[in-house]
Amino acid sequence: MAEPYDLIVIGTGPGGYVCAIRAAQLGLKVAVVEKRATHGGTCLNVGCIPSKAMLHASHAYEEVGHGFAAMGIEAIPKLDLTKMLAFKDEGVKGNVDGVAFLLKKNKIDAVRGTVNGTVIVAFAEGLLIGIAYLIAFNDPPIELTGTALIIIACYIFRYGPTGIRATVALLQQIDKSLEEASQGLGAGSGVTFRRVTLPLIMPAFFAGLGVVFIRSMTAISATIFLVSISWTLITVKILENITELSLGPAAAFSVLVVGIVFVVIAIIGRVLRLFRAPGAVPMTSLLGG
Repeated sequence: MAEPYDLIVIGTGPGGYVCAIRAAQLGLKVAVVEKRATHGGTCLNVGCIPSKAMLHASHAYEEVGHGFAAMGIEAIPKLDLTKMLAFKDEGVKGNVDGVAFLLKKNKIDAVRGTVNGTVIVAFAEGLLIGIAYLIAFNDPPIELTGTALIIIACYIFRYGPTGIRATVALLQQIDKSLEEASQGLGAGSGVTFRRVTLPLIMPAFFAGLGVVFIRSMTAISATIFLVSISWTLITVKILENITELSLGPAAAFSVLVVGIVFVVIAIIGRVLRLFRAPGAVPMTSLLGG
């Protein structure tokens, strides 16, 4: 690696190789560093893909032994573990070879080895939060692991302060003389809050709510550890499809996320117009304008 690179990606897992390929497509000189003999990281080599291959083969074995009889097909399955493992290895090889081909096609230099030194990972905070939630809520009296509540709690407590800070910041900007004038005209504290204070803070509240929702819809670093068989996230599905190089379903899910976000923004904008104070400047969307 004598020549300078615009970007060096450490690890060629699903995040690493996708990042490297996209950067190369945008014109950057890119290199990847991978300690394994093959690309794809834990997911393609020893995690997701091998596990799914073995699960697929196991389900087929179970179906032959118990499901075919109901359709009038008599069969007695015989397990050949060597061939089943070979089937798994073939699937893994197809995926890792595909990643190697894409790296070569996009002229990305691949280096075998490790990187010495301190590396600051941008999403390390989210990973630590996800692990902390698993440890904190994995035992009684509050056992939430594997449920939807732990995902919701993670979103609320991680992103909720964004909306709270926006509301508090705007509340601090409201001149106290407005409330004093309202009370001086004979309005009570409840009417003052409802007719004066509330309309002023509602835009900040809903703007913060919109930001929290958008960040929750696209977050993955913390909640990837919190999903289960019963409860998963669309962002995790997108990552799974990208890992399996199923770009069509991944793109479809991504378009769905964008569509949901725009619908929610439109709804919040509609609510803002309903709460708009008389004489205030009209707001047509959450993004302003």
